[in-house]
Amino acid sequence: MRAAIARRMIDSMSIDRRQRLATLQADASACTRCHEPGLVHVEPRLGRASPLFQRSPSGALGILVIGEAPNWDDTFDPAKRYLTYDADTDPTGSFVRRLLVEEVGLTDSEIDDVLFTNAVLCLPIAKGEKYPVSTKQLDHCRSWLVRLMDDAEVKVVDGRLSS
Repeated sequence: MRAAIARRMIDSMSIDRRQRLATLQADASACTRCHEPGLVHVEPRLGRASPLFQRSPSGALGILVIGEAPNWDDTFDPAKRYLTYDADTDPTGSFVRRLLVEEVGLTDSEIDDVLFTNAVLCLPIAKGEKYPVSTKQLDHCRSWLVRLMDDAEVKVVDGRLSS
């Protein structure tokens, strides 16, 4: 009986967390803080930048992995258009997943409950063949990151990613 009540409480918390994360994504999608020239890639078709988020995040483990910025493929590939840390197609995703399994001890199914984001939500403007993140863009996105940590009830954060 107690186990069933505890499970319902956890499920309720998970639903609340998912709702908060969905609201955060909707709010951040309307953000225009970085739309000044030369800061982020603004899609001509939409007239705005496209912040990327993890698809259907649960954040149930309270673990947040923070990358640097969205990549071109995640931003513009019609089959994606969301933040991926895919082990099969993304070198960073492969590295992070291997790290979570080998060093943290998570199973593949537990990784689905890890929350992934980037320090900046939109693709920075290209400078040559790179998409460097500016201090100004980091400053503009900081409040979204803080809100994400609060809304997802994050307990562990790792932002030291290099593959």
